[in-house]
Amino acid sequence: MKKRLSLLLLTLLVFPLVFSCGGGDDDSGSSEIGQIAFTSDRDGNPQIYVMDANGSNQRNISNNSSGNYESSWSPDGTQITFVSDRDGNTQIYVMDADGSNQRNISNNSSGNYFPAWSPDGTQIAFASERDGNTQIYVMDADGSNQRNISNSSSDDEAPAWSPDGTQIAFLSVSDSGHQIYVMDADGSNQRNISNNSSIDSNPSWSPDGNTIAFDSAKDGYSQIYVMEADGSNQRNISNNSSIDYEPAWSPDGTQIAFVSERDGVQIYMMDADGSNQRNISNSASVAELPAWKP
Repeated sequence: MKKRLSLLLLTLLVFPLVFSCGGGDDDSGSSEIGQIAFTSDRDGNPQIYVMDANGSNQRNISNNSSGNYESSWSPDGTQITFVSDRDGNTQIYVMDADGSNQRNISNNSSGNYFPAWSPDGTQIAFASERDGNTQIYVMDADGSNQRNISNSSSDDEAPAWSPDGTQIAFLSVSDSGHQIYVMDADGSNQRNISNNSSIDSNPSWSPDGNTIAFDSAKDGYSQIYVMEADGSNQRNISNNSSIDYEPAWSPDGTQIAFVSERDGVQIYMMDADGSNQRNISNSASVAELPAWKP
C-alpha cells in the first residue's frame, strides 16, 4: 500500500484537490452487465468489494481486519488476486471470487503490490521492493518461480498485460518523470510509449490490444487519456474539471471504469469515447481501484 499511496500522494500534490460531499445520481436501472471488483474503506479499513457493473449489489468479499486492496480477476473469473497487509508487510493474496480460501502466494519479506493476472491464467505480474527499488516481477499463479523481469534502476510498478499475453505495460518512475513503458513478457524490448513531460500512470489495455488507457497530468491535473498501443494519438477522453484516474476497460471494450473526485472519490463509468459519464459506486466512502471481471 505504501507504494500506491506514495504515487497517489505525489499525483495529488500536482493536481488541485476537489472535494464534494454529495453522491452521484442513482444509475441502478442502467443496462451494464458484468461485475467490477474495487477497494472501499467504508468498513474502516480498505476492503475488496464486488458490485454489478451498474453499481448495484455491492458487497465486501475480503472481509478481514487488515487492509486489502488492488484486485485483479483470474481470466476465468473464479479467483481474485489482491494485496493485503495482514502479515505485517504487503503481500500478494489470492481468494475465490466469493472471498473464501484466502492465501498468501508471494510470501516474501519485502513489500509486494499491483498484482495482475496473465490472460492465460498461468502467471501473475506484480511489483516488489525486494531489490531495493520497485521492480516488476512475474510468478506462477501458485506463487512459485518468482523472478524480476524489469531489472532497471528506475521504480517500475502497475503492470498491465496485453490481451494476447505477449507484452506488459507498466509505470516507470525515474529522474525523467512518470512514464508508461511497454516490454515483452520476458522483460526484453523495454520502451517509453507515453514519452512526455507529464505524470502518466495506471495503464490499461483495451480488449483488442490496439489501445491503452492511462491517466495523465498533461492538462495540469489528472485526466483519463487513451493512446494507440505504440503511444501515438494521445487524447483526453474524460475531459472535465475534476481529477480522474485508474482507468479499467470493460471486457467487451465498449466502456471504461475509472475513479473520479467530482463526488468525493467514486467509481465512474463512461463509454469508450468518453461520453455518458456517470457515478456507479454512489457511496459516502472512498471507492477506487476498479477491476472488471473478464
